[in-house]
Amino acid sequence: WEGRGYGELRDAHPGSWDAWERGIPEEMTVMETREGEEPVEHHPLIELWERADAVWDEILSIEREKWSRDECGGDESSAERTALIVAHGNLGQALLGTAMGWDASGFNDPESVFGNCGLCEVDFGDAGR
Repeated sequence: WEGRGYGELRDAHPGSWDAWERGIPEEMTVMETREGEEPVEHHPLIELWERADAVWDEILSIEREKWSRDECGGDESSAERTALIVAHGNLGQALLGTAMGWDASGFNDPESVFGNCGLCEVDFGDAGR
């Protein structure tokens, strides 16, 4: 889909376009084709959520290590930290959604607090997200 306009994508892939707009991760598929290889089906919204979840795991691991090493003498029980997310809409939605424990079905929810080019502050404690 990279480098292609909305109209072109909507015309060429109406089912996936509709799933993207409505936030239906299981129905949003993209075929990856490479010369000499079999096409591979991807579910970009689900993969985006998985990557965002892995980012939080890494952030929380780093923060726990910093907290226990430097700031709290090893007592993480009441540790509260703040993370600032500055990201474009799709990644911001995925990061906020995974931090809140939501699945990818919340993508493009009109009630989302993380719009395009959003800014969001997330407070979290040792218990995780």
